[in-house]
Amino acid sequence: MAVSCIYRKNLQEIKKQTPAICLAAVEANGLNLEFVKVQSRNICLEAVANNPAALQFVKKQTPEIYAAAESKNKNISEFCNF
Repeated sequence: MAVSCIYRKNLQEIKKQTPAICLAAVEANGLNLEFVKVQSRNICLEAVANNPAALQFVKKQTPEIYAAAESKNKNISEFCNF
């Protein structure tokens, strides 16, 4: 599967999500994070760098991830859950 062809609905159908597939998916669209089964720090950081609204899909928010999202959008606090 070409990584550039991964869309949100396709990502949730992938049974064996590798870190590389997930990273490529959030690089293409940060909101793909919603369907990433195992969220690493790097995947979450890339997702919020691509689209700060992806913060709402981060399962384990940290100050570092929040700061990365806020650096792109100062009004992102509505999605902060820590």
